[in-house]
Amino acid sequence: MKSVYLIADISQNPDHLQESLNSVLPYSEIFAVQLWGNQFDKKFIEEICDLCRHHKVPVLINQNWQLAEELNLSGVHFDEVPADFGEFRSVNSQMMLGFTTGNDLEKIRQAEELGADYISFCSLFPSVTANSCEFVNFETITESRQMYSGQIFLAGGISPENISKLKEVPYDGIAVASGILGAQHPEEALKQYLTLLNS
Repeated sequence: MKSVYLIADISQNPDHLQESLNSVLPYSEIFAVQLWGNQFDKKFIEEICDLCRHHKVPVLINQNWQLAEELNLSGVHFDEVPADFGEFRSVNSQMMLGFTTGNDLEKIRQAEELGADYISFCSLFPSVTANSCEFVNFETITESRQMYSGQIFLAGGISPENISKLKEVPYDGIAVASGILGAQHPEEALKQYLTLLNS
């Protein structure tokens, strides 16, 4: 069963984001929620965490491992391995760990060596929210299965219209931002994605 990894832009309207999460978190196919953005309101993050914990969904934050430690989050997602990664791991050896990867096979090998729970390939298709990622070659995703033992997620511009193009590559789920949490009816959007993912 393929799952969905939600990317929550915490700079968007707090009420809308909480309402959207409320409608989709009860689904067991939600792998995790990653908090993404440049402005971190600790009180708001704690509210999101309480909501996610109620549904036993892990909450990760992008890059900021010190804040993850301070707020007792489930883990951290790194776009790049930070210079103080050794300190992070010595302090937070049990935290869930994910990496953004692209076409560089060395980064995939590194994710395996560093014990990443998952990797997220970005970007599969043109995307407003994943506009800093290179486009991933499908061959790289297939090769990654030979060198990486964790879960593989695909991200960037994945929509109900193009999801069928992913059938030729091995993966465990997709990462979605605005396509679900920014949708007018998030629960219906999630159900559509899940149906297409698992058909």
